[in-house]
Amino acid sequence: MKSCDSILQALKEASQQGVSIAPADYLEYASELNALIGDENEKLYILEQTLALEKFKKIELGDSVAKAQSYIDTLDIAREAKTQKAKVEQIEEHVRILKRRSQTAQQEYAGYQ
Repeated sequence: MKSCDSILQALKEASQQGVSIAPADYLEYASELNALIGDENEKLYILEQTLALEKFKKIELGDSVAKAQSYIDTLDIAREAKTQKAKVEQIEEHVRILKRRSQTAQQEYAGYQ
């Protein structure tokens, strides 16, 4: 089963090796990433919920919002959440780029006919 990580890795390797990707493959990759991004969003939501709960607990114990947020920012799970958010944004950008590349490639192909 494919994952976002495996698709992103394949795209990275193709780019590093200078391998051309067929126009139909652009749409295939975009569709797969779009279908799988929900799992990555779910991971992000769980991390964010955990952080919110920790912040709530600190505030309930009498810490100020600023102090609670400072504490939250020191947690490994906060770093993990930021990394996951960046990953989701990267996937979304890849989908946009892949769709655009597919359109461009199709237009170029049409121009040769």
